[in-house]
Amino acid sequence: MTGTRRPTVREAVRLNPRARIVTCASDDGPLHLAVLPEELEPVLGALERG
Repeated sequence: MTGTRRPTVREAVRLNPRARIVTCASDDGPLHLAVLPEELEPVLGALERG
């Protein structure tokens, strides 16, 4: 995981505006996951554990 952020206005049109974007590094380039705030902590924990 390389960071988290709020969705841009353009992204929020298609996503839940409450979502957070989690950016991860991969061999193919950055991967962006949209995660609702109530699920953010478990997702971040799973990503850290690998």
